[in-house]
Amino acid sequence: MGIGELLRKIWRPGLVFALATVGYVTVSSFITLTYAQYQWNGAGYALAAFGAGYVGARLLLGSRSDTAVGPDMALRMLVIEAAGQAVLWMAPTPGYAIVGALLSGFGVSMIYPLFALVAIRNVAHHSLGLAIGFYDACFDISIGLAAPLAGLLARQEGMAVVFLIGTGATLLAMLATLYAYTSASRDARSPHLAS
Repeated sequence: MGIGELLRKIWRPGLVFALATVGYVTVSSFITLTYAQYQWNGAGYALAAFGAGYVGARLLLGSRSDTAVGPDMALRMLVIEAAGQAVLWMAPTPGYAIVGALLSGFGVSMIYPLFALVAIRNVAHHSLGLAIGFYDACFDISIGLAAPLAGLLARQEGMAVVFLIGTGATLLAMLATLYAYTSASRDARSPHLAS
């Protein structure tokens, strides 16, 4: 399987992963700055809540990623992430920010395993390592682009705007989810599928 064909198979799930990662970036890079801007105490609690949500989702739902069929679970996780980002965007107090961070972490946590399976489902066995490498690179690209761009906007508009960006990116990820699953199903039915 050539690199071009491999990229064609993984770019859709990779796009979902990249868009969902924007929410990861907003919390990990900007939550402490948000607390500082509003002169709130306890930014560490928000980061801890994000981590607890992230790990909690993996512990509670990790085994379900292997049996998930269709986009339903991914869409539910993205709804949770979008809700968390929206709460962070509008948070009037640090308590709301902690809830938003928890929801964001819980929602984004399962996107990697759910879409890794979609990315490699129709990839030849001898290309699985390369496919996962390309898929993982979507995380790096997202962080590399989202963090500085969000930082530039935050400088102009204030920290809350980064969570609005996270909300929008997660909503776009929902649309990309439907496209990724539809395309993966179509590829699975293709008679030209590589073995």
